[in-house]
Amino acid sequence: MKLSQLRYFQAACHLGSITAAAQLLHISQPSISAAIKELETEFGVSLLNRKYRGFSLTHEGQVLLEQADALLAHAQRVETVMADLAQNRRQLRLGVPPMIGFLLLPRLYREFFSQNPDLDVNITEGGRRELLELLAENQLDLVFLPHDRPIENGYEAVPVAEMETVCCVCPTHPLARRQSIKIEDLEGEPLVLFKNSFFQTQTVLQRFQSLGLTPRVLLSTDQLSTVRKLISSGVAAGFLFRDLMKTNGDMAGLSLDPPMGSTISLVWRSGVHHFRDMERLIDYVQGWTASAP
Repeated sequence: MKLSQLRYFQAACHLGSITAAAQLLHISQPSISAAIKELETEFGVSLLNRKYRGFSLTHEGQVLLEQADALLAHAQRVETVMADLAQNRRQLRLGVPPMIGFLLLPRLYREFFSQNPDLDVNITEGGRRELLELLAENQLDLVFLPHDRPIENGYEAVPVAEMETVCCVCPTHPLARRQSIKIEDLEGEPLVLFKNSFFQTQTVLQRFQSLGLTPRVLLSTDQLSTVRKLISSGVAAGFLFRDLMKTNGDMAGLSLDPPMGSTISLVWRSGVHHFRDMERLIDYVQGWTASAP
């Protein structure tokens, strides 16, 4: 079995025509037909139900097509990785929590990514705890993280912005007219929170726990759009960065007493080799001022 045989077979199946596959691959029709027959001989099965015009897949042909799709996709990834290594390049794996992504990614795409079109980046969303675990396991290269104390040992960081977490309610909520609010004022109030792996949720729950209170949580989610919708529709109160709340006129933001602030930093593991694209992003972020974008 050769990859070229699988490519010919795959193209014919997805296009539903040996003629169309030959045109797409710029080879002769007999070459594709021969490749399929060679696969049938090698595996000892019929792959196609041949008709006067066209063909249909046999059960065995459908199974092979599914396997071929997966194998050829993996082969393409291998080719890409090795080509990048040959050019001293590799994919940049970046992690970002949803709220921080909402605030920072537009600037990154507008400025950094557009100015570096050759950069190959894969972005993963998640909570702080989840992203830090992926970073520790070398499944991410860089992550944007919120924190209210120095970053843990074993990591390096570049501060990006200072953010204030506020309690958000719909404009008609009885609390909306207030300038600030204490956690105890939210006792019994329906809340929508991000999942427990999110830094902000951990901080909020710690405040409730310190007062001996149990929050009334209607929903825990990792979807920013869900949090915003439930707040703006008056279903629940929630907690968002003030900068994000400003982008939605359907919410009122109340400062917490005492205030809940955090630093947003770009973080990576200490002692790791900074490949080219990783170094480029670190250098770019170091040029930002430590204020909200």
